[in-house]
Amino acid sequence: MKSRYSILLATGIVIGFIFLVNLVILNNPPLTTDLFLFILIVGGYIATYTSNIGKSRIALISGMCVSVVLIIYQLFVNKTYSSSFVDFICFLIIPGLIMVIGGFIAKITKIQMDTLLNNLSFIKS
Repeated sequence: MKSRYSILLATGIVIGFIFLVNLVILNNPPLTTDLFLFILIVGGYIATYTSNIGKSRIALISGMCVSVVLIIYQLFVNKTYSSSFVDFICFLIIPGLIMVIGGFIAKITKIQMDTLLNNLSFIKS
């Protein structure tokens, strides 16, 4: 899969799951936060694993796309949204970095799977 499609796929999956969690779980902020982190890690994993180059920067780019959509969502939904420059930078950077963790996990998984398949093909022949 091309890198731009894996970025769009992971961004769509992450945003969809985040909106679903916000819709279903309204009055439990700790659970919502934990699920948000888990969704970002899984989104980074999907973005990196489905890309053709397998680099974690794909997860970072996808995380920044998610950040932009979430900032726009916060601006429209929350009237008490603080719009300081530090908050804006944190909202842009933190989801991307969390998705990079999932990207590293996907990179390690891809390397391990390639090694395993090479060893299995060596045993068969």
